[in-house]
Amino acid sequence: MGGKESKVDEKVHVNTSGGSRRTQKLLPSEDGVTHFSSTLESKGRELAKDTDGTYSVRIGFLANDSTLAKRELISRYVNGVPYAYCDMKLHNTINLDFLVKHIQVPAEPLSPAANLSSETYIGFHKVKVIVYFLGRERFRTITNSTLRQLDGLVGMYSTTSDYSLNWLKALLDEASQHTSDSCPLAIVADTIHEETHPTEVPREKGEKFAMDHGAVAFTETCSNDMSDRIDKLMEALITEIFRVQP
Repeated sequence: MGGKESKVDEKVHVNTSGGSRRTQKLLPSEDGVTHFSSTLESKGRELAKDTDGTYSVRIGFLANDSTLAKRELISRYVNGVPYAYCDMKLHNTINLDFLVKHIQVPAEPLSPAANLSSETYIGFHKVKVIVYFLGRERFRTITNSTLRQLDGLVGMYSTTSDYSLNWLKALLDEASQHTSDSCPLAIVADTIHEETHPTEVPREKGEKFAMDHGAVAFTETCSNDMSDRIDKLMEALITEIFRVQP
């Protein structure tokens, strides 16, 4: 699962959407994840920090597809197994469901393709990653102040539905009016239905969509994908969140 990897030539793209100018260079795909170097002119908001020194990173997961597909992919990242196969219960606050994962982030700046799972680095930050489920209906019922508290966004669409990609574009445009100009974004293409439905959104189109919207990383994957693509995508996003801190 996860689609065919593409060999992408280096490109330079300037994105002016969302209120912040981002200069991006498309980096070759590595292990199924395409990374983009991104330079934001404005800094992000300061991350919340617990008394024990643990940073809290709040990430909104935007998806128009079925709740099951969305939650299973997030559960793959948080628990290592799809949501349907784990006993972990969802948390709920401000009328939003979310899952939590604890990781360690190197204290020194990293390249976009750095591996946050490694424990060989010297000096690290403890981080609590909070992933909120933001479907179409739930997204439009939460307050603007809640959206402004997000530190990053992940947009998800289905590779078998061009409609889902168009819907994600509309939602990202709407979200950009309420989130910080420097709120990093990553894009994931869900391939769960490719065995039974024709592909409508090829990888190249998804990569261009991600680049046009100033994303820091893009991948094709699903909850049944046993690779670490979703982990690497989230690592790239969290690295960027720390980079744009004041």
